[in-house]
Amino acid sequence: MISLKRSFLLGIILILLGVPLFSAVEASYFPEPSLRFYRAYNYGPFFMEADPNASNADFFVAHLGTLIFTSTDGKLFDPTMINIATNINFTFRGMMDNGEENSIFRLASAYRKYNSEEWVRLDHGNDVNSLTNTQGNLNTSNFEVRLYLLSDQPASRYVYNAIYTWVSGSFGGFNIQVKKDQNVNDYTYVPVNGQIVPSDGTAPSVPEPMLVGGATDPKPLPYGDLVYNTEYLFSIQNVRSFALSSAYGTKLAPIATANLELVQTDPNKDYGVNVKFSNQTGSDIFRLHLQDTQGIQYLIPYTLTFGGSQVVPNVDMPWSGLDTANPNTKEIGVTGINPNIAERGPEGNYMDTIEVYISPM
Repeated sequence: MISLKRSFLLGIILILLGVPLFSAVEASYFPEPSLRFYRAYNYGPFFMEADPNASNADFFVAHLGTLIFTSTDGKLFDPTMINIATNINFTFRGMMDNGEENSIFRLASAYRKYNSEEWVRLDHGNDVNSLTNTQGNLNTSNFEVRLYLLSDQPASRYVYNAIYTWVSGSFGGFNIQVKKDQNVNDYTYVPVNGQIVPSDGTAPSVPEPMLVGGATDPKPLPYGDLVYNTEYLFSIQNVRSFALSSAYGTKLAPIATANLELVQTDPNKDYGVNVKFSNQTGSDIFRLHLQDTQGIQYLIPYTLTFGGSQVVPNVDMPWSGLDTANPNTKEIGVTGINPNIAERGPEGNYMDTIEVYISPM
């Protein structure tokens, strides 16, 4: 027994010694939740926003997202974007100084190095795209790079408050590499947002999406104040049957979960919806119907609950204080069944069809 235990411990030590050390560099990527174009200076911080009428600012950009590099030893060599599953050019259409037309945009990165602002185009497609103009050690434990769309046309050609619609160019995803050492031309993949980097040094199997939610093309972009086209993604989940006796009197039988997610929300706004439940007959009472092929009809009244509160058919119920970052859920249940009415009914399956409507407050 002792000998076996020692052999087992020795095996663990050998295995641990055989595992290569993980990279000292990791990256986090934060895509912008909503996109807009703006007029910018060619200096910082990053592409600094300018007044729409500023004659000395003629860059036209949209901020796509932010990469944050962390290095445990303060060394960071040539952070590079690779395996970019995107096109080199992106086309948007909208009103310009000579009328409506297409315009071309390219990817660019902007960063701060030694208290100076720099930027570089990322126009090599799926090839290697260095995120900076620096080949040596950046000598930092934290390094921020912002990704942009940059127009080939001057900002003076675009019309303020116009909307520009995506025409072509897939945004896809990307991986990140860094150089192992200044003196060797050898790169290693860096995990982005917890990516799994294979032990053989090949690329992660799932690139990090460029746009929020993994979209490959963006919604129309405004030039000016951000327009929040909030989407309310509502679904009924975990629908399940129940025994009538489990909803007798004050007993509560859970039957489903309401799930609501919000997309493209204004961070300065509170969100809520009104929820309305209705049956197919439009009556003011919920009833279970006997499912019978012989023509027998029998109804069992019941009370529907939403988040523990009684539902009045066809009357709005407020659902406020919604979480904009995570799914919102509330349980739907059945209660208030009269045992005498239920037990007088014929044996069989009973059901009701409920329609649920939501509307923003």
